[in-house]
Amino acid sequence: MLAAKGKGGSTSHRYRPASEYD
Repeated sequence: MLAAKGKGGSTSHRYRPASEYD
């Protein structure tokens, strides 16, 4: 879902590194 945003880095470390897979 938010994997695309997680790749940016902001969302990734914002919640957790797993957020990009979750």
